[in-house]
Amino acid sequence: MLDVHPAHHAASTWRDFFIHLATIVLGLLIAIGLEQTAEYFHHLHQRRQLEADLREEGLSNQATQPAMLRYLELEESIALDELAAINAMRDGHLKAMPAMPPTYAARSAEIHRLTYSPPARAVWRAAQQSQTLALLPPLEGERYETVYRSADLIYDYSVARTAAYSEVRALNIKFSARSTPGTLDAGRMDASQLDVYATSLAQLAQSIVVLRAWWASFYRNNDAMLNGKPLQLKQFIESGSSSLSFGVVPEDQPKPAAPILPINPTAPRSR
Repeated sequence: MLDVHPAHHAASTWRDFFIHLATIVLGLLIAIGLEQTAEYFHHLHQRRQLEADLREEGLSNQATQPAMLRYLELEESIALDELAAINAMRDGHLKAMPAMPPTYAARSAEIHRLTYSPPARAVWRAAQQSQTLALLPPLEGERYETVYRSADLIYDYSVARTAAYSEVRALNIKFSARSTPGTLDAGRMDASQLDVYATSLAQLAQSIVVLRAWWASFYRNNDAMLNGKPLQLKQFIESGSSSLSFGVVPEDQPKPAAPILPINPTAPRSR
C-alpha cells in the first residue's frame, strides 16, 4: 500500500506548492516503479520455475518411451494372435482353438513384467488451475499445449482400450471352463458366439492400434519440445489419424485383418 503523508506546513507561496506537489508525484512514481519491479522479478521467477518443472516432467515422460511402446506392441500382437486363433477355429469349424504361436507364452509373460501408465501431466494441470500458464511466452505456451493435447488424447483412448478389455474379459469369464475360471474355453461357443468374441477381439486390437499411434505422437511432440524442434500434432490429426493400421510385424504367422474403427475425439477421460 502506498502511504502519502501531508506536508508539515501549508505552502505559503506558489513555489512551495509546486515543490510539495512535485515531491508527492515523484514519491508516488518511485513507489509504483519499485512495486512493478518487484512484481516483474516475482513473475520472472515463477515463469522460470514453471519452465523448469515442465521440462522435468517432459524428461520423466521421455524416460518411459521404451517400456510403454513395448507394452503396447506386446498387447497388440497378443490380441491379434488370439483373433487369428478364433478366426481359424471359425473358418475350419474346429471344436477347440488351435495352438498359439511359439512366442505367445513368452510375450504373455513379458507383458506381465511391464506396467502401463499414462503420461505424467500433474505440473501442466497445476499450472492450468493456478493460471500461471499466462506467464509463458505465447509461442512457448502453444507448444506445450500441443504436447499435452497429445497426452490428453492418450488418456481418452486409454478409456476405449480399457472398455474393450472389459468386454473381452467378460466373455472369457462367461465361456470359461469350470476347472479354470476366467480362462476361455472356446469349445463352449457356438458360431454366433464365436463371431461376437472375434468382433470384441478386433475392437480391442484396434483400440490398441489407435492408442499406440497417440503414444507415438506424444513422444514425438515431447522430444521436439525438449529439443526445441517443431511439433506435429496438427499434421497427425489431419492425415495420420485417418489412415491408422496395425503396426505390429507378425512374429509367427500372418495376422488377420480387423475392421478399422472410427476415432471418436469426444471419448470420455480415463479415471
